[in-house]
Amino acid sequence: MATCSITFQPAKKHGVFPRGISFRDAALEVGILIESPCGGLGSCGKCKVIIPEGAGGLTASEYEQLTQNERNKNVRLACQATVREDATCIIPQESQVLPEQISIEGIQGHFPLQPDVQAVTLSLSKPALSDKYFLHEAVQEQLTQSGHQKVTPSLEALSRLQELAERSPDGISVILYQDEILEITSGGIEQSLYGVAIDIGTTTVVLKMLDLRTGEVLGVQSAENQQKRFGADVISRLEFVGSQSDGLQYLHYEILEQLNVSLETLSNEANINQEQIYAAVITGNTVMQHLFLGINPKTLASAPYYPVFQGPVVARSSDLGLNLHSNAYFYTSPNLASFVGGDITSVLTVLDLEKSEQPQLVVDIGTNGEIVLGNKERLICASSPAGPAWEGANIKWGMRATRGAIERAKIKDNQLVLRTIGNVEPVGICGSGLIDLVAEFRRTGLIDESGRILNPNEHHDLSVPKGAKILPRENGTVDIAIANLHIENPILLTQKDIREVQLAKGAITSGIQMLLQEFGIGVSELSAIFIAGGFGNHVKGNDAVDIGLLPGIDPEKIHFIGNAALTGAEAILLSKEARIKAEQLSRMVEYVEISGRPEFQQIFVDSMTFPSLDK
Repeated sequence: MATCSITFQPAKKHGVFPRGISFRDAALEVGILIESPCGGLGSCGKCKVIIPEGAGGLTASEYEQLTQNERNKNVRLACQATVREDATCIIPQESQVLPEQISIEGIQGHFPLQPDVQAVTLSLSKPALSDKYFLHEAVQEQLTQSGHQKVTPSLEALSRLQELAERSPDGISVILYQDEILEITSGGIEQSLYGVAIDIGTTTVVLKMLDLRTGEVLGVQSAENQQKRFGADVISRLEFVGSQSDGLQYLHYEILEQLNVSLETLSNEANINQEQIYAAVITGNTVMQHLFLGINPKTLASAPYYPVFQGPVVARSSDLGLNLHSNAYFYTSPNLASFVGGDITSVLTVLDLEKSEQPQLVVDIGTNGEIVLGNKERLICASSPAGPAWEGANIKWGMRATRGAIERAKIKDNQLVLRTIGNVEPVGICGSGLIDLVAEFRRTGLIDESGRILNPNEHHDLSVPKGAKILPRENGTVDIAIANLHIENPILLTQKDIREVQLAKGAITSGIQMLLQEFGIGVSELSAIFIAGGFGNHVKGNDAVDIGLLPGIDPEKIHFIGNAALTGAEAILLSKEARIKAEQLSRMVEYVEISGRPEFQQIFVDSMTFPSLDK
């Protein structure tokens, strides 16, 4: 897959991304939120950025939203402009979303810069002949004076200590990970200390390189999880492990190899030596963490569904063959429950549910919905298998969010307006486009509360928007042609597709309803809903409410927080305080098993219907 480099100013953040990604989505990957009230449809004109070169051609939305003077000054809409070559993207202040504008303390969290990796410079004096003197103990004494407790040297560091002490007139520098000496080098020079935060998602893998001394982001790289060739979702990968004698080894090697290639690319882009990367924090769901560690997740494949470990797991990178400093450590964020993973712990780390007076809800919408509800009194979580519809699976024209996928749909002035990734001819429908289409046709009345697509010939108060066409089927149902209408095989939204959406959204909605019931509150008592994850960033709040994916709540209370799993991993990497908070949260959050409860089936069935809408 071709990649391009993007630098965002004035944030001074940098990343490597697949060619064809929108600048809005690339900004989200590096933790930059750009104003886009329309959800990236290109209709609000709020996401104005300046891109001198490296972007694709202007879209129809940009010609409509931007003045000629703006176009002459290389102003673009971040949701419309796609990267074609290496580029710089300048984000004006009026297009930036500040933390206070989304009613949380900040996606990045507020933690002091206090990484577990530190460098301490020491000056060692020669002992007198009569002294009882040990070189390491002399080092330990000075470290104690600088605030470090009893430390343990690695064998490699201990073997170099005498030589460095003898030939280093400016003293020595001791590089520590928590209470262990990783390396001892010559003093008198500023040590370079780097770390990497890694989010291993089922669909995508994202790495962020950071300077541990300053907290500066040096680069970001994102790509599809290469394990996909062994299964598109968690369930299929569990099946692969169970059915193949060497299935675990294949999946473990695949992710490890992908991470090492990405680490090399990031290091080259940032012009740093991989031997200067002393720590990594890995987050992901429970299955992804097991596969990364090479631990068989088969106990998650069948009832009673339990993981091997909660974590955190702390081990040397060399134990796995992760290409960092030879003595570097990696840390996996602790899991919450069987299918509520460390990625959600990372999300909670940069939020403050445990301090909130009012109940708040966190939802990660994906193949497996992960849900947390709570306040300072109590935190509870659950998982609900939504299935792969959001990834395009089981949808007739479904596809992943790649070039040519319909990602946005809107009915405006009785005209169906579609937008595809890359602004090319449509070839299919991805998850966000699917939600848009269902929501829009639901609002027009073409889809009723039960999920049935109605035939306007039988309901004369209904009309079909221009750009769409109703196609009756022999079994009495109808489908909606939405693109390529004039060819023999148009792109369709079928009745079966609607049922798949109902199953997927019903799983999420019923999980939310069960947690609300467990907590003893109604929807109106929620002060906020936070939507996490890459897919969630492409869902519009009013669409989610109108199709019943999220409970009926004021869309103003819905906040899309980007890849908060990655920013949580970043916080843990950069701050001991964040790491301690993550570990405390993993012990505080209660798990609620919802599928075994007698009322679940009825709540699930009820959740499959669409809410009534005011005309």
